[in-house]
Amino acid sequence: MKKYTLLIVALVFKINLAFSDILFIDLNLNNKEVKAAQKAATERGEKLVVYPDLSSEVRSEIENLKFQIHKDKEAKKRLGVVFSKKIQLIYDQVSQLLRTVDSLNAETDQGKINELNRKIALENEKINILISARDADPQIKQLQERIDQAHVKIEANVSSYREKSHTAINQELSNLVNSNNFSSFVISGHHATDYFSDYLGPDFILNDMDFEKIFSNAEKNKEMKSVHLWGCYANTPQSIAKWKALFPNLLYTSGWNASAPKEDKAIDTDFLYRTLVKMKNVEENATMENTLNFFQSVPQITAANASYSQKDCYVEVNKGSIKTLNLDSTCPAAALEEFMKSLNVIRNYAMIKDGYDDVPCIGPYKSERPGPRKSEKVR
Repeated sequence: MKKYTLLIVALVFKINLAFSDILFIDLNLNNKEVKAAQKAATERGEKLVVYPDLSSEVRSEIENLKFQIHKDKEAKKRLGVVFSKKIQLIYDQVSQLLRTVDSLNAETDQGKINELNRKIALENEKINILISARDADPQIKQLQERIDQAHVKIEANVSSYREKSHTAINQELSNLVNSNNFSSFVISGHHATDYFSDYLGPDFILNDMDFEKIFSNAEKNKEMKSVHLWGCYANTPQSIAKWKALFPNLLYTSGWNASAPKEDKAIDTDFLYRTLVKMKNVEENATMENTLNFFQSVPQITAANASYSQKDCYVEVNKGSIKTLNLDSTCPAAALEEFMKSLNVIRNYAMIKDGYDDVPCIGPYKSERPGPRKSEKVR
């Protein structure tokens, strides 16, 4: 009788687990994040499904190659400091010239405008010459060749996936969703406004329409309780609203409200692990106090641009301080507008402090780095 009871308990436990698995779309090929998610899944007694499905050996090799790329890029940056300073000085001069042009009247000051545009063209040519000289430097050139070779090796490790069409990728991910029972979803990659991308090639760029196709099963979507958005500007109030529209019973989200931390930062994997463990398939009392208490319990949380929501309770790190926001319809529109303005203000701070070195994070706020005007020919 005791064995029979234990068998029933085990079966019930397995049935419950079937609705608690984790889907991880790993566009960033980040082995550390996958390991953190696997650790959380194990503690939750659940299954982790990772796409692309790569062996541990391949993932380890890619991790080593990415570490090598990081070291070589740091060395290249140190060698290029002199060039960078000269280039920045010219960029500053171009910015001033552009502001002067914008302040002039085209009808009465066309001669001045033409002269300034000629100066801008000459300054941009100086920048091109400096960039060419930097790239031709023997040591910098050698480091760049090593970086390129490492990227080729990474691509070779995932060649079977890079050969897939965009349609096939969407279909495979949709099949995973339909053949499993996921309550948590993680996506890791570079994020730009409404799409994720990275190492797997252009066909692996996933945007809002792709997610609607991948998660097109309305019944399955009801089971999704948590979303973890591991990319720059991916877990903002606007983004959370989109995921809530897709997953009607979404309880939790976590990720980055501005530039995401570098891969070697402990907060990157620690925050993912802790929020995955926290976000089980159990509905909790969502109060701002509970949400804030959990957020503050994560070590070094104010050292990054982290954000976390529990139902309509949203907390984020803004320039080293923790801020809260009510996401539901009772939150005044003016307050939300002011809140989003504050994100815009801290963008430059976030980029400098926590941004990726290899690929700039392109969030909802466009870079204003000066360059050739639309009327000029780009060389």
